[in-house]
Amino acid sequence: MKKITNLFTEASLKNKLMMVTMFITMVTLTLICALFIVYDTHNVKNSVVEEINLLADIIAKRTAPALEFFGDSEQVEKNLSDLANKDEVVLACVYDNKLSVIAKYTNFTDLQCPKTPGVSNEIESKYLYVNRKIISISENVLGSIYIVADLREVREHLYYAVIGALGVCVVIFILVYFISLKSNRFIAMPIAELVLAAGRIANEKDYNITAKVIYNDEIGNLAGVFNRMVMKVRDYNKDLEQLVDARTEELSNSLKVTERALMKAEKADKHKSEWIRNMSHEFRTPVHGILSFAKFGINDAKDESVSRDELYKYFERIVQSTDRLKYLVNGILDIAATESGKVSLAKEHNNIVAIANRVVEELSGVIKDSNLTVKVEKPDFECFARVDRQKLSQVFTNLIGNAIKFSPEKSKISISFERAEIDKRNGGRLDALQVNVTDQGCGIPEEELHEIFAPFKQSSATNDQSGGTGLGLSICKNMIKAHGGKIWVKNNYPDKGATFSFVIPF
Repeated sequence: MKKITNLFTEASLKNKLMMVTMFITMVTLTLICALFIVYDTHNVKNSVVEEINLLADIIAKRTAPALEFFGDSEQVEKNLSDLANKDEVVLACVYDNKLSVIAKYTNFTDLQCPKTPGVSNEIESKYLYVNRKIISISENVLGSIYIVADLREVREHLYYAVIGALGVCVVIFILVYFISLKSNRFIAMPIAELVLAAGRIANEKDYNITAKVIYNDEIGNLAGVFNRMVMKVRDYNKDLEQLVDARTEELSNSLKVTERALMKAEKADKHKSEWIRNMSHEFRTPVHGILSFAKFGINDAKDESVSRDELYKYFERIVQSTDRLKYLVNGILDIAATESGKVSLAKEHNNIVAIANRVVEELSGVIKDSNLTVKVEKPDFECFARVDRQKLSQVFTNLIGNAIKFSPEKSKISISFERAEIDKRNGGRLDALQVNVTDQGCGIPEEELHEIFAPFKQSSATNDQSGGTGLGLSICKNMIKAHGGKIWVKNNYPDKGATFSFVIPF
């Protein structure tokens, strides 16, 4: 096998094409001849089986009256003697109901009637065995007829079919050989021209040499591609200096990109440090309050002149500081849970306008003390969506609370609703609800709009008097993101104030 493989791999392209063509032709002709022989032999065999079965049926019908009315075995023998016209029938036996042989016919054979007839249409070795019941006019079984037929006709037909198929295959094989011999040169000659041109270019280093394109086929296309490649190599030698300059410029640009990435990383590290510093400051304030008022309470508790009301105030301040500390911890946990994808939402079908009205009602005392007007504008469409009512209420509370905190007296805060669309993660668009919270406060500096939702980040225009933790907007962003929406802010131009907007899917 290895020698054959080496012979094929070392042969010329023309001989390889010839060998492949002849091999495929041989396999194809073999399969076709084999299928033809099998199909033809099967048809002949079926024809013989049908003929012997028909003969058995005829003899059974002719024998039935002789057995039913006369019990005449001589007539049965006479019926069997008609089988002498069929050379392929070598044995025929007629049995009564007790499986006794009534009549027998043999055609120069040593075969004997079996004690029990076999299965009908059974082919064993070179014989066909047929068994038919003899049925009377009244449809009673009188006996059976058993015929054994020689399949030599099938064997002879198979022999001549094989000889004929082999002859046809040899003729076709020879024709294919001579046709391939003439046609293969149309493939080998263009490739030989291409090899010659490649060898000259390699030896002479002359890139003005081109391969001759003989035919407009795949090999012709290959020669054309080869010629274009040679031209490109020639041009490459001329443009090498420009290519070096281009690569130098790309390297310079890569260094600039690396520098920008380094600056971005340093900025991220700075933001991280700032976040830790702000968090430490925010935690230190309530903890300091708890310790201070606890110490005051302990010292005053020793003084019997201090009233219970004074001690109550200390405990009240401790509770307030604890609540502030609890709010900070819960806020940080909410942010961490959302960013890690572990936030749990209890989504239900809720009226978003009703949630907004409920929050405004809860903040009515603060609104009245601040001398503000807060209006929830009623939309002209139903605002129902699947949301976590508690978490969306927290978003409304934070946004409306900020608007109240940073709005001047006698100003107006409005909450409006409109239809919108939002991008799906896998493409397409979803119908969504957009909520806008608009105030008339001092607004947010433009350079801070993109980072106002970061944890502990407060606007430089408001953080001196706000007294907040800087977690509210970050919590809003994470809650809206968990609902599959987004949140943003923009200043109102030419009016004062800012508008916080978010969208969530219906």
